[in-house]
Amino acid sequence: YFACVVINADDVIFDCNGYNITGDGTVAGGTGWMGIVVNSSDNVTIQNCPGITNYTKGIHLQDATNTNLSNNNITGNALNGVSISSASSGTSLSNNYICYNILDLNNQGAGAGSADRCDSFINWTENGHYGCEYTCSDLWSRFFGDVSGDIILADNVSGIVYNWSGANGFAVYVADIDAVIDWDSLQAMGRTTSNAASSNDFEELDVVFNSTNITDNINTTYSTDGSTPIETATYTVYENTINNVPIANSTATSTAFKTGILWDTSDGGTEYSNAINQTSVWVVQVNASTSDVYGTYDFLVQVPDTLATTEGSNDLIAFYLELN
Repeated sequence: YFACVVINADDVIFDCNGYNITGDGTVAGGTGWMGIVVNSSDNVTIQNCPGITNYTKGIHLQDATNTNLSNNNITGNALNGVSISSASSGTSLSNNYICYNILDLNNQGAGAGSADRCDSFINWTENGHYGCEYTCSDLWSRFFGDVSGDIILADNVSGIVYNWSGANGFAVYVADIDAVIDWDSLQAMGRTTSNAASSNDFEELDVVFNSTNITDNINTTYSTDGSTPIETATYTVYENTINNVPIANSTATSTAFKTGILWDTSDGGTEYSNAINQTSVWVVQVNASTSDVYGTYDFLVQVPDTLATTEGSNDLIAFYLELN
């Protein structure tokens, strides 16, 4: 194996003791292919590595049993952060930060983990759900679920006037619960009230949400330069067509759902501005019974975890459902 460290022995504790293991970015087949390889070994521990980065694979377990990875920072690798072969079993992961690799955790063997951070993964579960127990982001909170059900128009003694059985939603909206939203006045973030392109909206959002210095902040996630969206979509909101809504994946890994950002023009101003701090509304289109990264559900939306604190005194968020 082309690797910085190859462990081919049983009962080994490899402790980085605070030293980084950094490659040179060489492509597969070169000297920087893998950071650490455990091959045909049993009961190996790899711990306390503050940086395993710039390889094709950060850590690769090949025919390894009972390997323990703990308290490692594994980031910026070109293929996998941690790769576990089908011949490996008994792998245990705990308190690892496996983030911002092309695929953070690729498990083809058998193993379990706790208190790890990752966003992209294959065949991994922790704490009863797909993926790691925690995401990599210090900013985004993600919510998913179902929206179908019955809506009943009735009085308080069950005198039913009409029952919409199995009503389905078109879109889910999330905002600060203290916001008073004028649904007829919503506009795409990044556009003015006259529908022209506006400047620096995504940078200004990061100021509001105190996320400017976070790696996957709003600006990085949604725009190319603070003003221009990476991707846009068209939404119909309250029977109004809104074009050029900036959207981004609702998770850092592959997903069928994308979250858009709107702002409320009724709060004043001709474009979104820190001087006014207009209400932002986060929206995702419903796609019923979709098999996705966390299971099967109707929607998956991401919002900044400080959304609840941007308006008023109630530190809560509100979910709104627009029906078909």
